[in-house]
Amino acid sequence: MITIYLADLYHDFQRKGSCTPTNAAYIASYCKKVHGNNVEIKLFKEYEVLLKEAKKTPPDILGLANYMWSEALNKACALKLKKLNPNLLVISGGPNIKTDKIGVELFLNENKYVDHYILFGAEVPFSNIVTLYSQGGYTAAKNTTVKGCFRLIDGKVDGESYIHPEKNLDFIPSPFLSGMLDPFLKDGHIPIIETNRGCPFSCTFCVWGIAALGKIKTFSMERVIAEMQYVAKKFPQAPSWILADANFGILPRDVEIAELLRKLYDKYKAFESVNIWWSKTVTPRSYQIAKILGKLTSAYVAFQSLDQEVLKNIKRSNISVDALHNFKKEVEHYTAGSYTDILLGLPGETKQSHMNSYYGALRLGFDQIGGGEVRLLPGSEMDEQSSRDKYKIKTKFRISEADVGVYDNELVYELEEVVRQTSAISEKEMLELRLVRAFLYGGTTLGIFKFLNDILLHKNINILEVLDKMISGLQKNSPLGQLVTAFNKKSKNEWFESPETVKNFLKNVENRNNLINNPPTKLNFWLTGKILINPNIYNQLQNELQNVLVNEYKLSKILVNDLLKLCEEKNFLLSLMSNKEMNEKTVSVSRSTIMSLIQSSYSQFDNSYTSSDVTFKISDRASKEIKDIIKDSDLNNDLVLTTVLQRIRKYYEYDIQLNKVKVELAS
Repeated sequence: MITIYLADLYHDFQRKGSCTPTNAAYIASYCKKVHGNNVEIKLFKEYEVLLKEAKKTPPDILGLANYMWSEALNKACALKLKKLNPNLLVISGGPNIKTDKIGVELFLNENKYVDHYILFGAEVPFSNIVTLYSQGGYTAAKNTTVKGCFRLIDGKVDGESYIHPEKNLDFIPSPFLSGMLDPFLKDGHIPIIETNRGCPFSCTFCVWGIAALGKIKTFSMERVIAEMQYVAKKFPQAPSWILADANFGILPRDVEIAELLRKLYDKYKAFESVNIWWSKTVTPRSYQIAKILGKLTSAYVAFQSLDQEVLKNIKRSNISVDALHNFKKEVEHYTAGSYTDILLGLPGETKQSHMNSYYGALRLGFDQIGGGEVRLLPGSEMDEQSSRDKYKIKTKFRISEADVGVYDNELVYELEEVVRQTSAISEKEMLELRLVRAFLYGGTTLGIFKFLNDILLHKNINILEVLDKMISGLQKNSPLGQLVTAFNKKSKNEWFESPETVKNFLKNVENRNNLINNPPTKLNFWLTGKILINPNIYNQLQNELQNVLVNEYKLSKILVNDLLKLCEEKNFLLSLMSNKEMNEKTVSVSRSTIMSLIQSSYSQFDNSYTSSDVTFKISDRASKEIKDIIKDSDLNNDLVLTTVLQRIRKYYEYDIQLNKVKVELAS
């Protein structure tokens, strides 16, 4: 019998929020179908669990999913296992690689522990390698080129890509229905379910729509229904489900899938939310799906930029901005808010056009705006040398947030290659935008100043300018000033010129220990978290905003005070940190403030609302979930703090607030 380990590894600093290894399970299911009892296959997410098992039963074949968050971890794992079994056959696959032959050859020469690399769908090629192994053992499997796989011969790449022609993906048995994924679902991993594969779009910064993956293939509706019913019945109470489809809503049957998700939620309460990637083209189906799913999901509209020249450069000019905006405007009233991404560092994007895009997204009414500096993904068009040369793209490297750990006494970390300069924007300008974006992210996307921002938009006051004025007037020795200084230091010091520079930096014992004890964090969440857990900083931020708005923009002091009060009271986390949490409370503000909110078209209010009281409510389940997350967490640890905030936001995305408090008006 051939022992096979398939691993979709991740750095497990905090395990909640990890997804099921559905990708590896598809390969396992097909391999088991072909080889039956001749193979024993085990799936893994955690390196240490895999290593412990390997010491008892070393595998003959190791399959590794290669993503940007697991490349170094894969290498550490494979090298460790090769010491246990020198004849271990290592097969890797996944999107974290340049997909031309030169790129594959470069990867294999830099990672010589990999015997075969599979591009695109791996089920059939992997099984064919196993066939070779069963016939001729390690030597035959290692030294034979299999269709769909790449390997090195004397340092030169040999092989070719292979895309299975079958449009119906049911030839791959379901790892859900077989129970293969039960241990992971039972252990709290979030189910990631795929109903189709492929993307017809070709955005230059993405690898989802590369030519080889452009045609959409599907699992049958019978299969999709059976899988979703199985998971909902057997493993209810999941925080969320994830649909791995690149463009949900692009197929007519997606309406039926949305109806199924709604029925499963209504019947089993099997999840709190559904994370989906909406189709980039808006059709009547998009509206139907949004109405069906309602508060279970957000209206995600992937703008990336609102500058027409930039959109042309990244090959998104065929995607109608007006259609996406109309879709967002229509469905935001019955979904859990609206979300978009505005990326920094796209070809042709200047500092001013980026700020215009960000403010434009706010003007369009988006209450959640994500994105950040563009990460160059191997295999994407932006990563090609021709694009780098054309747009004078300069990059640097940083250690990926939370993707650091010490495994079996070895330090392992992942790197990101990120755009730091183009012909249109300098690195200095990108650093300047970093701080403003972080404040904006906390104030709008994480919602800590939601009420205030809506009024500012109604009055045509640009919150980017407000924040810029506030930051420039800060006293450096004040609590908020010291936080800004610390933020700027972090945002500047996280960059390295090359992977080799990182290695040399970590040869210093002090630097190495600091990385282990204080790994990198997502700075947007870090800044917001520090504000929320430090009353002095939060109070100063309120005062600084009030001074700017009252003195420079001539807003009513009563209005500003009321809005800041509502923002503070709406935030369940703030109440929790000050030991004043309750699941329901009523706040009184001036009637003039209520009228201002009505005039600004704030979604919770209309002209029929005559009270000056606002009642804030949070469900018992949401309250308990947040308290349980925070209870045993050391929020003074930066990585714990940012991870906790990300978990809270992710699990309660049906509300615009960081704390996911559901707001209802007092009668």
